[in-house]
This record gives sequence, C-alpha cells and structure tokens, in this order.
Amino acid sequence: MTEPVEAKLVPKLDGPGTNVTGASDVLPLEPQIDLIKELIPSVKNIGFVYSPGRSELHRDFA
Repeated sequence: MTEPVEAKLVPKLDGPGTNVTGASDVLPLEPQIDLIKELIPSVKNIGFVYSPGRSELHRDFA
C-alpha cells in the first residue's frame, strides 16, 4: 500500500490506532537521485516515468 492514509485505511502512519498493520512502500525521491549521482558522477539528466494520476507522486515532483 503506497498511501494508506490517503486511501483512508488509517488516520496516520505513526501509530495508526487501528488493527491494521503494515508498511508504506513509498521511497523518498531525493535519496534515490543522490544515489544515482554517487554511482554515476557524470550523469547530467535523470528521467522518471510515472503516472500523473497517482497522487502520492505529486509531492515528489512538485
């Protein structure tokens, strides 16, 4: 589940207060870009394919 709060499964990620448990699979974009730059120092452009309809991605690309 990428966004359990937005999907209204839990009210918040920190101590959801329900009998639902699990983890979010969202990985912050910035550390991924930093790793790419570390592995390939000469990289000039990085492209990402994503679906603009997926709300969880809007905050990373804003």
